Amino acid sequence: LFRMASVKDCRLRLLLLRSWEILPHRIRELQARVNRVQSSIEAIRKSSTLRRALHVTLHIGNYLNFGLRQGQAVAFNIESLNRLASTKSVLDKRKTLLHLLHDHANLSSLVEEFYCLRSAKHIDADELQSDIEAVRVMLNQPAMEPGGEPPSGVVDEYPKFLELFRRRFTPRFERLC
Repeated sequence: LFRMASVKDCRLRLLLLRSWEILPHRIRELQARVNRVQSSIEAIRKSSTLRRALHVTLHIGNYLNFGLRQGQAVAFNIESLNRLASTKSVLDKRKTLLHLLHDHANLSSLVEEFYCLRSAKHIDADELQSDIEAVRVMLNQPAMEPGGEPPSGVVDEYPKFLELFRRRFTPRFERLC
């Protein structure tokens, strides 16, 4: 206990060491979250069913707007997808354009294609970015300067420890980003 009392900034150093102790776990957890988001983005990007559904949606809109300026569309606003569920058939009021889209684009296979989205839907992008930034700050903080010289014959290994720790975990963190 007496030796700990002679360590300059002991409390701060212990807090920093605790932070460094949990850093590997934080990096692994962040990597898992980033991987879930990346796999979800890749699933959306590669989905042939989604591509077909959007293609059919464009054709439905052009068909309904035939003869109008909007009838020659090459794209549409994503907000207009909401209209598919609210535009009802003239012949059967229980059917909507969404039913037509389902019949022509086989939307039921989207559930299988987008299964990985279930794990990513709870990830808040702002929170993930904030967590990544917190780790970046931790890795870039300078080694704490002790408040004065250590007692004679005592070598302060703390800055050396921090530098070794940084060299070990910075590459892992950079692969994350």
